[in-house]
Amino acid sequence: MKKFESLIIGSGFSGIGLAIKLKQADRHDFVILEKADSVAGVWRDNSYPGAACDVPSHLYSFSFEPNPNWSRRYSPQSEIKNYLENCVVKHQLKKHIEFKHEVVSAKFDQDKGVWDVITKCGTQYQATYLIPAMGQLSLPAIPSIDGLENFKGDSFHTVHWPDDYDFTDKSVAMIGTGASAIQLVPEIVKEAKQVHLLQRTAPYILYKSDKEYSPSQIKRFNRWPWLLKLSRLSVYLIHEFRSIAFGGQQWMRKLPQLQWKMQMQKIIKDPALRKKLTPNYQIACKRVLISDNYYAALNLPNVRLSTETIDTLSNDGINTSDGESIKVDTIIYATGFRTEDFLAPLNIQGLGNKDLNQSWRDGAEAYLGMAISGFPNMLMMYGPNTNSGHNSIIYTLEGQMDYILQYMNSKEKSAADYLDVKATSQKNFNSKIQKKLKSTVWNTGGCNSWYLTKEGKNTSNWPGFSFLYRKAVKKFNLSDYDAKKSK
Repeated sequence: MKKFESLIIGSGFSGIGLAIKLKQADRHDFVILEKADSVAGVWRDNSYPGAACDVPSHLYSFSFEPNPNWSRRYSPQSEIKNYLENCVVKHQLKKHIEFKHEVVSAKFDQDKGVWDVITKCGTQYQATYLIPAMGQLSLPAIPSIDGLENFKGDSFHTVHWPDDYDFTDKSVAMIGTGASAIQLVPEIVKEAKQVHLLQRTAPYILYKSDKEYSPSQIKRFNRWPWLLKLSRLSVYLIHEFRSIAFGGQQWMRKLPQLQWKMQMQKIIKDPALRKKLTPNYQIACKRVLISDNYYAALNLPNVRLSTETIDTLSNDGINTSDGESIKVDTIIYATGFRTEDFLAPLNIQGLGNKDLNQSWRDGAEAYLGMAISGFPNMLMMYGPNTNSGHNSIIYTLEGQMDYILQYMNSKEKSAADYLDVKATSQKNFNSKIQKKLKSTVWNTGGCNSWYLTKEGKNTSNWPGFSFLYRKAVKKFNLSDYDAKKSK
C-alpha cells in the first residue's frame, strides 16, 4: 500500500498544472497516476496529421509558465506536447509520476478519512485527497453502426492514430466532419487516391487566421515579457466577448453567421456542395470550428462529400441509405469523444458505498463543477459545466487549482478529517446553472451536440463569462461543506 497526501489521476494540463501549484505551496507528498507511458493527455493521444489547438497558444498555456517561443499563433500538437513535457522537467515532476498505472477504482474509507485507490495492474494506494484530472476528451466515441466488425480493411479512431500510416493509392472514408476532421482532411488529401467524407450535420467554419511568429517577434516576446502578457490579455478579451453571443443575444450571432456565409461561398462555387455545407441550426449551437484550408480541400477532385445516412458496413466499404456502396481501403472515425461520461470507466464509491455512476444517472453535476456530495475530499478538474464554449479552458483550470489548495488549507485548519459538500449547496448551484443554460444557444439552437446528454441536459458548458467562474471559485467557503471527523 502506497500512501500519499494527494493522488492526481491524469497528466494533462489539469494534472501537471495542479502538481506545479502543489509544489509551489510546499505540498510535495503527492503522486500522479498516468495510464499511458508519457505525459500530455489529449495532446499525447491526438497525433493525427494537422492536429493543432483552436485557441491561440499565448492563452492556451499556463499564466505561471509563459512560453515566448511558440512558433505560430495556433501551435501544433507536437509543440503543445513538448510544452507540457518541458513543464515536467523544469518543475521536477517526473519523480511524482507513475506511468502505465490506470486507475480502475477508488473507494472512500470513512473510518480513516482516506481514499483507497486500485490500478489495473493491482497496485494499491491510499490518499487523503483524490483529484481526478482526466478531462472531457479522453474516451473516444465510436458510432453504433450495423456491421462494424465486418470491415476487413484498416479502421481507427483519430485518437488512435497509427504512426507513419501511408495513404498512398488508398481510398479512404472519414466518418464525421467535426474539429478533428477539418484539420485532418487537408493533410490526407495530399496522399490518398480518394477521400469520401460522410457528414451527419454540417459545421460552421470560420477563418483561423493562423500565422507563424517571425524570429524578431519571438525575440521581442523573450526580451519583454510584458508583450507576451499583453498578447495573452488581448486574446482573452476578444474571446471573452463571444460569450454574449452564446447567451440570449441572437443579434450578436449575425456577424459571425455572415462571416461564415461569405467565406464558404467565396471558396465553394458548386451550389449542390454549398447546400450540403449549410448547417440547419443556429451558429454556436455546436462548437464553431476554425480553418484556413478545409473548404478549399473539398474542391479537390479526389474529395467527395456525402450527407446520406450510413446503413451498414460491409467487408470492403460502407453502404448508405440511398443504396450506394462506397468501396474503401481505410475507414477513419473522426467522431469525437464521449464527453458526457465523466470519470468513466472508473468505479468510484463514496460515503456509505455511494456509487458515483448511480448518483449521476440523470446527468453529471458537481458543486462548482468540482465537489460532489457524498464523495468527500475529492475534487474534480474540468468537471461538469466547467467547459468554456468561447475561451481557453486553461484559464478555468487555474482557478480550480487555487480552489483545491484553499480546500486543503481549510480542511486542515478546521481539524476535520474530511469535507463533504452539502447536498443543498450542490443542488442550489446546479439549479442556477441549468436555469441560465436554458436560454443559451447551446440549448435552444436546434442542434444535437456533445454539450447535451441524450435527455437534453447540458452537463458540459459554463453559462456566461469565464471570469465569472473564476470569481465563483476565488474564495473557498467552508459553510458550503460539512466538516467531519473519521469514525
